[in-house]
Amino acid sequence: MPRIGPRRSTRTVVYIQCRILGSIIKCLIDTGANVNLIVVDLLKILNVTIDAPADRNIEGIGTATSLEWVKDIPVTFGRITIDADILVCDKSIMKNQNIILGFLWL
Repeated sequence: MPRIGPRRSTRTVVYIQCRILGSIIKCLIDTGANVNLIVVDLLKILNVTIDAPADRNIEGIGTATSLEWVKDIPVTFGRITIDADILVCDKSIMKNQNIILGFLWL
């Protein structure tokens, strides 16, 4: 029998809890993202300072421009900690996400 009505989405969104500078954060894992992204408001909460100006535009989410880089931010999953370079973006760009970890985490 043919299906009537809209198809269900096959998209699966993967979130994982990590620890960044002592705070537990829910992260979106995005295998299509070439970089890691963080919202500037979250950096303020974590008391992190900006390290360097951004050297790229962000493609795929409109005409957004990243603000700056934060470098070597320790991101911990369980007992594993990886120092990450993360692009800082405005909240309006990131929709409902505070941090997106790109394919570098795979």
